[in-house]
Order: sequence, then C-alpha cells, then structure tokens
Amino acid sequence: MITVRKRDGKKEPLDITKIQKYTKSSTNGLSGVSQSELEVDAQIQFNKNTTTKDIQDILTKTAVSKIDIDRPNWTYVAARLFTYNLYHVVGRTLDGQKGNNYSHIKKYLDYGEEIGRIFKGLSEKFLLEKLNNEIDPRRDNQFTYLGIKTLYDRYLLKNKDGKPFELPQHMFMGVAMFLATKETNVESLPKSSVEYKIIKHINGEDFGLTEMQYHNYNKSDIPKIIRTYWATKFYHMISKFEVMLATPTLSNARTTRHQLSSCYIGSTPDNIEGIFDSYTEMALLSKFGGGIGWDWNNVRGIGSSIDNNKGAGGGTIPFLKITNDIAIAVDQLGTRKGAIAVYMQPWHIDLTDFLDLKKNSGEERRRAHDLFPALWLNDEFMERASINGAIWTLFDPDDVKDLNELHGEEFSKRYKEYENDETIPKEQMEAKVLWKKILTSYFETGTPFLTFKDESNRRNPNGHKGLIRSSNLCTEIFQNTSPNQYEVEIIF
Repeated sequence: MITVRKRDGKKEPLDITKIQKYTKSSTNGLSGVSQSELEVDAQIQFNKNTTTKDIQDILTKTAVSKIDIDRPNWTYVAARLFTYNLYHVVGRTLDGQKGNNYSHIKKYLDYGEEIGRIFKGLSEKFLLEKLNNEIDPRRDNQFTYLGIKTLYDRYLLKNKDGKPFELPQHMFMGVAMFLATKETNVESLPKSSVEYKIIKHINGEDFGLTEMQYHNYNKSDIPKIIRTYWATKFYHMISKFEVMLATPTLSNARTTRHQLSSCYIGSTPDNIEGIFDSYTEMALLSKFGGGIGWDWNNVRGIGSSIDNNKGAGGGTIPFLKITNDIAIAVDQLGTRKGAIAVYMQPWHIDLTDFLDLKKNSGEERRRAHDLFPALWLNDEFMERASINGAIWTLFDPDDVKDLNELHGEEFSKRYKEYENDETIPKEQMEAKVLWKKILTSYFETGTPFLTFKDESNRRNPNGHKGLIRSSNLCTEIFQNTSPNQYEVEIIF
C-alpha cells in the first residue's frame, strides 16, 4: 500500500478517489485527452515518500509532457491542474485552510491592504457584494498552461513569504476596480441602465423601481454605484479575454504602485551629466514595468575630442554596455527582465560597432546582448542603398550637430554639404555594403529594428512642436522627444 504525506505532515493511505476528483474535472469536456491515461502515467511516478503536494505537481507535469501539436488540449488539462493547486495555496493564505476556491473579494482586498500590497481604501469605493457576485471562477478554464504559469510567475500578488494570496479572477476584478476609481459622473452611465435609474431615483426622480432594485441606497452611495458599474464592465471585458491589459497595468493596478504606462521614449544628450541622468530615468522606468526606446545619436563617437583633447572620446558603445546592465539589474520588480531599445541613425561614426552589439563573437566588453538595437533610417540612405556603387558617409555627431535636428529634403541637402566639406572628418563606404551588413545582423540576431525617420516626421501631427527622434521599444509609437523631453504612452 502506498502512503502519502499530507501538507500538514500527517501520513495516510493513498486515496485514488481524491486523485480522480481532480483528473476528472481537469479533462472534462476536452477532446483528445484521457483521464485514465493521465492517472496511469502519473501513478507510475509515486513512491513511499510522495506527498500530496508532489501528487499535484506530478499530475501537472504529466499533463504538460503530453502537450503536442496533435493533442493541444493537454495544455488546458495542465492549466486546470495547476489552478487547482493554486486554489489550495491561496485558500490557506487567506483562510488558513483549503476552504472554497474563491474567498469573498472583501477578504482578499482586506488581506492585501493589511500587508501593504493593495491600494489602501480601494475596497471602500465600491459595492463589494455586487462585485463579488460578478466574479466567475469558470473563466479560469480559459487559460493554457503557459498562460496560467505566466500569470502566476509575473502578475498574481504574493505576500512577503512569496505565497500568492490572489487568484486570477480576483486579479482581474482588482485591476478593474482600480481602473474605475475615477468614474463618478452619473452621465457616463447608459440611460437605460438600472444604475442610472437608481441614481435618478435617489435624486428624486420616479423611474418605477421596485424596492429590490432600489436597495435603500442613499446619496452617499452614488459614487460607489457608478464605480461598481464600470468595474463590472471592465472585469467582464478582461476576464473574458476580450481585451488584455499590458504588463504594467496587470502588475501595478490595484497595488500601492500606480504606474500603469507601458512605453517610454527618450533621448540622451552629449554630456556626461545628461548621460547618467538618462540612466537614472531608465532605471526608474524599468523598475515600475516600463518598456523603453532611447535615442543615442547625439552622443559623440569613438575618437572624438572632449574639451579639446583630441581622440579622448570612447564613443557610444561603453555607455550602451552600461545601459545593457541596467536592463539586467533593474528587472521590473522581478516580474520580467528590463527591456530597452537603443536607437542610432545610419550616419553615426559608431554605426558598424553598433551593429555588432549582439554578436556572439568579438570583444565581450563591447557587446550588449540584452539590448535591442534599432536604426532610425532616412530616405537618403535607402535611396543610395538601391544604387550600385553609391557612397555613404559616416560622421561624428559632434562635428555635424545640426543633422540631428533635420529630416527629409533639409537633411539630405545639409548631409551632402558636409560630405563635400573637406575640413570635417568622415568615413566612407558603399551604401550597399553597409545595407548588407545591416541585413546580415538582422537575420542573425533579429536586430537592428528598422524604423524610418523621414516618413515618421512627415506624418508627425506635432511637427510644429519638435522632432521625432526615435520610436519606442516595440516600434509602434512615434512622439517628439529631446534630451529634456520624454514621452509616455499608456496602452491598455
């Protein structure tokens, strides 16, 4: 007879009916999976030292091992088994025992506020009983194994001991509540909604409401009614996966950290104080979950003069190496690695070294494997790259400062003037050769990202207020920046 050790340390004979309870519910309604196959393959791994927690882990891992292209539904079996174990863990955290799958939302919020993980006073702004009735635990079955595991690792809130006290639907409702905290305008409600009629009834208008609908609300309840309506709407949208929120919102909404923005864009000036100020900005943004796109084209190149000391400049690469280490060190509160895209224009003197940042060979001190290099390409370069034998020229930005402020025809005109100026140091190569090097790096490493300066600025609705100098981490946002101006985008 196989005995197992329970989570409280007591030993008891293995009760196969308890296992079948979970295997049956985990495979129920799914095609291409087998309850008996799961049980048989899992039990082979049991031994006299197996604990009840081990059984749960073995069942989950067995299901994971069966996921393949021909039987994809095993991912839902594994997700359900993982979720059942999560119910046990959270139940013990909130109730001190296994208890029900979902504790009342008030218990979850009170516990989170007590340990300083949930925004204090959040629960007081809503009608909690109504919100609790809206929570639908069945929606946990929508998750794949990778989905629920990622949610657990990155987003579900945990106490100081690393124990989760939040379940997926609690998380979605907590996020929805936080997003609804500013909703207090009765006119934002649909005129046909019961909530709108209740509030008008409170204010003395007769909508023929029943006593059950009215619930003896008073004027002080009006903001709660409005917030609860919108929190309910938000909850159903995100818990049904009709909309999925970005990482900073999932991580920070409902918590004491109120940073919900996803993408930041900035530009580094050409001085040591400004460069290290940029590091501070990047570290703080990464700390709270922001993805970063940063323009480095202003920084002078290798061999440049500093305070009239010829050849003193070390170029951009050593500074980008530090940027790389910031992305590693400031890892977004442990939820994921920092993510920073660094932008350079194709005429910068350090360009060839920039293209080698992610190579697996060469001098390691000049590599930045965790950055995402990106090129801020212009029309002039792309035109020359299409012509056999056309020459392209690289400059130190310290020698051609105004090129950073120009785009389109103005850039092309000034660029050609600098090419013909024999007093300015420069390097030249065939444009096609450089383009081939860019594409080779792109095929080998997936970078540099390719973005287009002139087209972005032609379409810039705020061109009268400045210049777009780069895109963001994911290359879909284009806003004006300067060394003294950063941009932020909130993406829900």
